[in-house]
Amino acid sequence: MNIAFYPYWAAKTLLSLINVIYIMVITTYIYGLTGSVLSAAMFPLIQIIARKIADLTLPLLVNRFPFSRLLISISIAKTLIMTCIAISLNHLTSQLPLLLLGVVLLSFLDGWETPLLKTLTPRLVQGEDLIKANSLLSFSSQTVTIVGYAMTGFAVMNWGRHRPSGQLQACPGPF
Repeated sequence: MNIAFYPYWAAKTLLSLINVIYIMVITTYIYGLTGSVLSAAMFPLIQIIARKIADLTLPLLVNRFPFSRLLISISIAKTLIMTCIAISLNHLTSQLPLLLLGVVLLSFLDGWETPLLKTLTPRLVQGEDLIKANSLLSFSSQTVTIVGYAMTGFAVMNWGRHRPSGQLQACPGPF
C-alpha cells in the first residue's frame, strides 16, 4: 500500500472515534437537560435527516467547487463548530434550539464530507491493495466505534450526568 494511505487511515479511524464520542456526549447532554428520552432521541433523528438532505445536495457543491478546496473547507468548518459547541456547552443549558442548530450544521457538513472522504481511498491505493485498504478502514472504523460506545457508556454510568443546576446526579444508564 502507498505510504500516503497510512495517515489517511489513522485520520479516518480517529474521525470515527470522535463521531461516536460526539454522539454520546450530545445525546446524554440533551437527556440531562430535558430528562426526556424522546428529546434525546430527536438528536440522532435530526442528524440522520440533515445527512440525507446533504447527500442530495452534494452534487451541486462538487460541480461548483474544486474537490480539495471543498474537503478542506468542510473540515475547517466542522472543527470550528465542534469547538464552539464544546466551549459553550455550559452556556447552552437554556438554549437547546441553538445546540440543535449546531447539530444540524454539523450533520450537513458530515453528510457532505463522508462521500468526499470515501473517494480518497481509490486515489491513494490502486489495484489489489484497494481491497485490503477498504477492509482495514472498515475493520478499524467498526472496532473504534465499538470501543468508543463502550468507553463513553462506561463514563456516563460511572460519573453520572450533570444537571443544569451544576449538581452531579447518578445515572442508572446512558439512556
